[in-house]
Amino acid sequence: MALLFRQIQALMRKNLLLVCSRRPITTFIRALAIPLVVILVIAFSKTWFASGGHWGVSSARQVRGLQSFEAPIRNRTNANTRIATLP
Repeated sequence: MALLFRQIQALMRKNLLLVCSRRPITTFIRALAIPLVVILVIAFSKTWFASGGHWGVSSARQVRGLQSFEAPIRNRTNANTRIATLP
């Protein structure tokens, strides 16, 4: 377990030395600019690549009411009310 903590400490020290010893502009680009650009590309890709307000593959139609579905369901359940018996 001590070896694991030594390795973690060595990697943290190495990373901190790399970040602090390099020029500040490269740290800014790696830590802030690149992640911000990636987030903006992901966020706005829907508006860039989406078609102009055409959703679906068909023309627009009225939504049917629940009454149009009520009668076929009622007829089907009345016809299938028999209980199946095992042989």
